[in-house]
Amino acid sequence: NITFAGQPPAPTITCPANIVQSAGFTGCSTYVNVPLPVVNSLCSNYTLSNNYTNLPNASALYTAGITVVTYSVTSGANTNTCSFSVTVTNPQPPVVSCQNIAVTLSASGTASITPSAVFAAFDACFLPHTLVSVQPALFTCANVGSNTVTLTAADSQGNTATCAATVAVTDVLPPVVACQNT
Repeated sequence: NITFAGQPPAPTITCPANIVQSAGFTGCSTYVNVPLPVVNSLCSNYTLSNNYTNLPNASALYTAGITVVTYSVTSGANTNTCSFSVTVTNPQPPVVSCQNIAVTLSASGTASITPSAVFAAFDACFLPHTLVSVQPALFTCANVGSNTVTLTAADSQGNTATCAATVAVTDVLPPVVACQNT
């Protein structure tokens, strides 16, 4: 038997290495088996928990992205912690939808659009998303009528997707007539 005058030394804890796991093509999350940390304590009556599951075992369903897991070991009034990350990647491209729009040429004979003008919906699993570009984005008198544009979007995992929309360009300005003196 070991007898301490006062509190025993704090237990030590060593977390597992950072984990990177793919969710594959089945969805936005995956079950990750997390090894238990290594605990060294002179007392056998310690408690172990983590901030993700609030249990000794952090194995659980993790969503795409990076989750920092912090383990705590407590013995008496002494606590030590360690942290590691669980990164769930997903190679699945996002799903993006476009909407058709109509634009009218300005007095200078041009119209421009932004990516958000033709954006309709995005796969909510991969927020935040970035609307990267729409091509073409500038229209002139030469584009009066229907024009196909391509929207490119990216999800938080760096995967990209495109969709096409129709931009109907109209010119409502009256023509200007210039006459010659004879």
